[in-house]
Amino acid sequence: MANHGFGTALKGLLKVIDPDEFLAKIGHVLPREDIIPLFATSMGDLIVWDGTGYTSLIMRKGFPRARAGT
Repeated sequence: MANHGFGTALKGLLKVIDPDEFLAKIGHVLPREDIIPLFATSMGDLIVWDGTGYTSLIMRKGFPRARAGT
């Protein structure tokens, strides 16, 4: 299951991920410790839960940048 995620949507453009697995691998580059990664896009970006709502983190260009309003 680790190779394929828990499921995909939008013809593979969005993948449901294991938050613990992703935090173990990339938790050190996330902007805050309380962020929970839930989805990965086919471009390598993350959709995370930040405690108040969902936020997109643009990961493909290096360090994450939040995109509000997602």
